[in-house]
Amino acid sequence: MNLPKDVQERLQKLKALADGGIGGEKRAAQAQYDRILSEFGLTDQDVNPQETRYETYAIRNQHEETLLIQLWAMVTHTAGAVHYRKESSRSLWFLATDTQHARLKAEFVRHRKPLAEHLERAAAAYCLAHDLVGPPSGRPNTMSAAELTRMRHAMNAVSLIDVPRAALGSGRAALGAGSS
Repeated sequence: MNLPKDVQERLQKLKALADGGIGGEKRAAQAQYDRILSEFGLTDQDVNPQETRYETYAIRNQHEETLLIQLWAMVTHTAGAVHYRKESSRSLWFLATDTQHARLKAEFVRHRKPLAEHLERAAAAYCLAHDLVGPPSGRPNTMSAAELTRMRHAMNAVSLIDVPRAALGSGRAALGAGSS
């Protein structure tokens, strides 16, 4: 967006005060700067234009691709991702400023491993929820289908039993011995 020169200069001074001010002056300048940007639908890039360039990001799977696109949109405050994916390798190219690339890399590193762990737990939970598990010993199951059905019914019946039990106490009182 092309801002009038005087407006751009005023916003740059306000941003400089927000970055270099002290205490309340700094907070007030940042609040005013953010309010003006929000009010007119501007970004830092509109006020302080920086050169953009493409940079390559390696991905391992579709989930990392989704994560990276979402992070790019968050970092650049943009809804549509301007990226290009090379078909022969697992990488994405993103157009952003140097500052945005630095933040994108940091966020990707921060979220990459937790995403993989989350997906691993989700896959294990799905398998358990749908009885997609093998026998614990690793050996083939020797029970017949009828025996397995009876075993499941018995396990379900046991899980339904909810008998309240009296507290036993502790020490000699639990054994029924009086305190002497």
